Amino acid sequence: MSYPVRLKAAIPSAADAPKAVIPILLAIPPPPTSFSRFPRHSLASHVIPAQAGIHKHFAITAPLAEAAVMQKSGYVYILASKPNGTLYIGVTSNLVKRIYEHKHDIYAGFSKTYGTKLLVYYEAHDEITAAITREKQMKKWNRAWKIRQIEEANPAWRDLYGDITR
Repeated sequence: MSYPVRLKAAIPSAADAPKAVIPILLAIPPPPTSFSRFPRHSLASHVIPAQAGIHKHFAITAPLAEAAVMQKSGYVYILASKPNGTLYIGVTSNLVKRIYEHKHDIYAGFSKTYGTKLLVYYEAHDEITAAITREKQMKKWNRAWKIRQIEEANPAWRDLYGDITR
């Protein structure tokens, strides 16, 4: 079923006469009332990138995207400026890369401003969502709890970056 749509088109008449405007009927299919026929993950395959031909064009189906997120591991880490100094708690899926970024001031922010460059504590999690939850918990802790956590695992406040890059 289609609905008629009125469009106006200019059709030239005799020479030097004003252009006549007449309506033209086109058959345009109605918009779907429900996207149940078009699963959300299949819509991405119909999008053309702004610079077509430069970017690779592919779509990840929803089940594959969910599986990729579920399999991604995560890390919660604590950086310090010095033993018993300023603390920074963060979360990442690539601990080595992220600590490198902190140590070399790749991005402006808290770590760069306060010089938190020593990796003094980290936890590995099977899923990034678990790491994010743990980070949020730890950020709510008072300072004494954070220091106790560090000193139980790393009493000398040694930089653990060398351990994770081996």
